[in-house]
Amino acid sequence: MSDDDVRLRDAVETDLDLFLAYEQAPEAARRSRFELERNRPLYADPFTGNTASIRLLERHGFQHHGTVRHGNDDHTLLVLPEE
Repeated sequence: MSDDDVRLRDAVETDLDLFLAYEQAPEAARRSRFELERNRPLYADPFTGNTASIRLLERHGFQHHGTVRHGNDDHTLLVLPEE
């Protein structure tokens, strides 16, 4: 094994407190670089058979605007309109 290889160990129970604290840190959102997307309209086109994703998008305000094809697959076109 060279000095350039990364060696990982299994997580142990004592690591969980550290993971939780890191996840709950006030700056966690900043570190993740997550920002609320304000550009509208937003488009989503999940696979038509992915009903869970479609329902989730609908619950967040996306509306059906038809069907699109990607190759041989049908996708539901959803749009989040301007506020």
